[in-house]
This record gives sequence, C-alpha cells and structure tokens, in this order.
Amino acid sequence: MDRIRRADLQQLLEPRMGPCLSLFMSMHPGSREATEDAVRLRELADDAEHRLIDQGLKRTEAAQLLTPLREQLEVASWTKRGRGIAFFAAPSFTRTFQLHQELKPSLQVNDHFCVLPLLPLVSDEERFCLLALSQNAVSFFEGDAESLREVPLPGAPANLTAAIDIEDAEHGVRFHSGMAGSAGKERALYHGHGGKPDVIKADLREFLLRVAHAVEKKLNGQQAPLILATVEATAATWREISGYKYLLDDFVAGNPDHLTPAELHAKAWPLVQPALAGHRRWCEHRLVEAAGEKVTSDLREIVPAAIGGRVSALFIDCQRSRWGQYDPANHVAMLHAQREPGDEDLVERAVVETMRHGGDVFDLRPEESGAGESAEALLRF
Repeated sequence: MDRIRRADLQQLLEPRMGPCLSLFMSMHPGSREATEDAVRLRELADDAEHRLIDQGLKRTEAAQLLTPLREQLEVASWTKRGRGIAFFAAPSFTRTFQLHQELKPSLQVNDHFCVLPLLPLVSDEERFCLLALSQNAVSFFEGDAESLREVPLPGAPANLTAAIDIEDAEHGVRFHSGMAGSAGKERALYHGHGGKPDVIKADLREFLLRVAHAVEKKLNGQQAPLILATVEATAATWREISGYKYLLDDFVAGNPDHLTPAELHAKAWPLVQPALAGHRRWCEHRLVEAAGEKVTSDLREIVPAAIGGRVSALFIDCQRSRWGQYDPANHVAMLHAQREPGDEDLVERAVVETMRHGGDVFDLRPEESGAGESAEALLRF
C-alpha cells in the first residue's frame, strides 16, 4: 500500500497542461461488495473518458490517459488493491495510489488536481529514519508506525574497512574488524606492530565522517527524525560530527548487526514516537503566539491571502466543502450558503494556493476547531 507524503501533494500541485483528472474510490477487499468494485471502477473510467473528451481531448488521447486506471481492472493488479484508490492523470503525467483508507467516490476534471481528499492521509508526521551502525555494517532505514524499510544510502562506506586504508605502508599495520568476546561487543583488531588507541579512534572517526556525509546528503532539506542503532561510544562520536539537526537524543543501544528490521522497529518506535508530529506542534504554537491581525479564521480572508502568498500555515477542515467564488479583479472571495453555478470549493482553493506558495497545510481535527470554524490561518504579513 502507498503512503501519502507532502512531497506527493507538492508534485500533484505542480502547474500542468490541462485537463487534469482526479478520481477517488473506495474498495472492499474481502467483502461481498468486492466483486462489484471492478464494475464501479469501470463505470468511473467510462465517465472520466467522456468528461475528458468534453474538455477538448481526442478520444484516443482520453483513452491513453486512462490506460493505467483500466489496468487496475486486470486480475494481477486487482488482487493487490487496498481499501481506496486515488488516480491522477493529465497529458504526460499519471499517478495511482493504493491506500489503506477508504475514500469517498469522486471524479473531477479541472485545470489542476484535487488533493483535498488526500490531505488527512498525509503521514509525514509518522515518518522517521534509522541508521544501524557498526564497524561491520551500515544500514539505512525509512520507518513509520508499522515497519522499517531498508533503502540505499549512496556514498556511504559498507563498513569500517571499506572507509580506511587496509595497508599502512609506513608502519606495516594491517587492519580488519571483527567480533570478539561476548556476543554483541565489537573491537578493532590490528595486526603487525599493534594498534595505538589514537589511531583506532582516528580511523573510526574517519569512517563515521564518511557515513555522516552520505546521511546528510540523503536527508538534505528533510525534517524526518533520525535515530541511531549503535553502541554508546559510536553514538557519542556521531553526535560530535553529525550536522543533521533532527538527530534524536535517544538511540537504540547495542550492536545492531544481528537485529532484524522488525526487532529494530520494536526498539526504535517507543523512542521515536514522542518526537513525531513536531512540525505540526511548532506551527500550532506559532498560531497561538501570533494571534491578532496575523491570524484569521474567515475563509473570505484566507483565500485572497493564500493566492497572494501570505499564508504561512493553514489548519483547515478537509471534510467540509465551502462553496463560493473568487473575484481576481477585486481580490475578494465570496461564500455562498448553497452551491451556485460557477462556484468552486474555496476550501480546496485555499489548500492549493497555500501549498503552491510554500505554506504548511494541516487537516483541522474536529476537537481543534472552534464553534462553526472550519479554518485557521497564520499570515506571513
């Protein structure tokens, strides 16, 4: 199953040549309705093709855009479906998400993709990274509440021996790393004239510097918490050399070489969980501290501010549509009690414009909203 990241929403909101098709549908794996899902999806695909043609596409062009969606009806992919499917298509672009969560059936053709149904599913607040580090191995994982997944770490040495010269031509010292003593305790083994403690320490530091460089390059621009799985001495040295600002103080202590990803996750998750959702809490704190003229809960003020790039953080109820129109000539948004011809969902407009201008958007939980309020925005100016 796919997880929705903010980077996914940003990709969907990039300017595109229209028309842009957004399709959402719930699935029913393992239930009586499962056999009807294929019929409903086929009907939605047919409806989507007609709408794309109405928007000016040739029939062959519309059919080509929908090919990845119709492929979902094939037996091989149909057996792998989740509880919801989100499909996006525009000329030269398609993206499909298989989701654990159900989605309200919807089909929209517009000049941009509709991302509102996906916003409550964003799981960046659950994402973290784990670096399993020993003299024998370097393993990098991405994790969430459920599991860890090992991913490549380009540029990182495979182990300590790969990071340093094996032959010291001047002293005739040969090095290899291995295990000695009780299980889980590492030591460096030097052969020849013997290894000096300062040399061993320098080699370890060089090894960690190279790994740290690879990690920082991998996580450049990200805010994911990073937790180490290593021995105490290595963790201490890592803190001296690492420049990654989201490194957690806690770490999984001990040699990680013989731990499975499931075992690492079980040890790491209780340590990581308190640090997650920190960015949301920071935005919430800024919202409370700002108050006054830099905070508004009036959607008629939020929409023009978002279009003008003035919204820094937006908390909004994604389940509640607010219909109206935006007048670009006068920079005014008008709300209507009922949907009228020419109306758009101003909640979606506020979300799209805020994200396009680099603002943060969060789903406003029911317990967080005041009476009758469906949005709160922190303005830059």
